[in-house]
Formats: sequence, structure tokens, C-alpha cells
Amino acid sequence: GAKRIFSAAEVRDGSFEGVFKRYPILSKSKKITWPERWKSQSELRKFRKKLGILNRTWETEYLLNDYVEEDQIVKPEMIKYYDDIPFGADYLAGGFIGVDLAISQNDHSSKTAIVSGYGLRQDGKLKLYLLPHPTNKRLHFNETINEIKRIADNMTTGKSTRIFIEDVGYQKSVIEVMKSEGYYNTESFYTRGQDKEARLETTLHNMEQGRVLFPKKGCETLITQLVRFKFETYKDLADAYAILVIMTFEKFDKLP
Repeated sequence: GAKRIFSAAEVRDGSFEGVFKRYPILSKSKKITWPERWKSQSELRKFRKKLGILNRTWETEYLLNDYVEEDQIVKPEMIKYYDDIPFGADYLAGGFIGVDLAISQNDHSSKTAIVSGYGLRQDGKLKLYLLPHPTNKRLHFNETINEIKRIADNMTTGKSTRIFIEDVGYQKSVIEVMKSEGYYNTESFYTRGQDKEARLETTLHNMEQGRVLFPKKGCETLITQLVRFKFETYKDLADAYAILVIMTFEKFDKLP
């Protein structure tokens, strides 16, 4: 059958089975990976100068590094991880789901993203533990409904799970259908005129304080979208993450 090349993040987070191989133009020891093409560092520098390759492009596309700008929104060191969710030890505030739907049912440029997690309160402070393997794929209307229900049903909170869906365009009908099928805690998320970048910036405070925690495996694609937000073509997971974090802390941070 036909072969497909997956991204490193897709293989690492378990979305697809495969082998991740990385071949930067220069190894960490500065050894040229393709010596038949460039026999010396001098030739490589001339090649870069001739093509006018900027530092960001060189770092990401040729050396295969994550490029960090001074104004980068999420830096790798901001991401905090957990080993296990401390059910029983801390008070369970609820299960939460953030949904970023494709702009329209016929939109082929974006995917539906669904990020979920549990909120646990410790010493009066809420912490959000993200669950691995968030959904990020193109879905028709009924498939979207079934996927949100599947995720909620697999959580201990079931139909009482709090579900936040961006209220734009046809998305409102998804909210209405979810409520009609017994998921009464489904509610709208209003953008309030903020773009995706501004929404993500709103989440930084809780992220840096270690109040948003990631699993050690299973969120690689989401983390890539967060760290490389300005460079990534698809940012659906990052937006679903922002919806989830904003709504969870806005509505439940101050509750007993």
C-alpha cells in the first residue's frame, strides 16, 4: 500500500506507529551529514550565504532545532509535567474539555481539536492535569458530536464533564446538540475579540505557576504547537488548549 511520512510529534505522542529519524545538515559534533555535497564547513557557509538562509530557517529547517525567539509566547521551560494524577489525595473539582471546531463543516484547512483534563484542588489552589492523546483531525458534524461524547464518557465525570466550545458560526448547533443529548454542562466560549495569540498569552500565568500540568507522554503534538506557535501551520490544538485553560480557571479557580 501507499506509504505516508508522519511528523516526529505524531510518532512520539502515539498517534501513529512508526520510527522517528532525524538527519540535521550538521551533527552535534559539527560533522556534515552529506559530505559528498559539502566537503567542508566553508562550503556549507557559502551555500547558506548564497541562498540567503536566515538564522530562524537555518535552525529549524536545516539543523532541525526548536527556534526560540525573545518574543516567543510559550518557551519549553514553561511546560511542567506530572507522573500521575493524584486522585483521592486532592479534591476533584471536575473534568473539563476545550473544543476548537473547524471554521466550517467544509473547511479543509483546519482540523477540530479537543483537549481534556481534570481539575484538582490542593490547599485551595486549582491545578489542571491535561490528559494524553488529544483529538486533532478533520471531522464531520456527527463525528464531532460523537468524539466529544466519547471523550466525556471516558472521563470519571461522564455527562457532568464541563465542555467549552467556541461559539462562532455553525459551532452553536454543536452546543445545542450536546445539551439535548444530556451533556448539560456544555457551554459557549466567546472570543471577546481576542485572536488566537492573545488567547494563548492569557494562559501563561497559570502555566508558569505550574498549575497546568502535562503528561510525560501523549501531548507532544500539542506541545509542539504551543512552543512553535508562530511557525506552525496548524494551531488547532493550541487554541483548544487555550479555551480549556481560560474557561477552567475563570469559572472554577475561586470556587471552594
